[in-house]
Amino acid sequence: MAVGDIVSGISADNTALVFQPAAGVQVIILSAGWSDGSGYVRDMGLTQGAVIHRFASATGTNASPSTELKIPIDNTTYLGILAGGVGVTTMFTGIQIS
Repeated sequence: MAVGDIVSGISADNTALVFQPAAGVQVIILSAGWSDGSGYVRDMGLTQGAVIHRFASATGTNASPSTELKIPIDNTTYLGILAGGVGVTTMFTGIQIS
């Protein structure tokens, strides 16, 4: 991948989604969120591998995604979205900056 490339991902149903760029790569996360589904709590944030430090959390069947984000991530501090429950998929999109 190169600077300016779009990066994105979608999880499987009820599956955590972690995006950790390769060493030396930096990405700006522009949008992340959940599909509609069950009433489980949904959390997303930054992680260093052990704990997700939340920048968004939602509960309920109509929890809306987080949009208009500008969250820089790299190989040591990266994106983590917890599984949202049965019927819930998660997503993110961003752009590589280095």
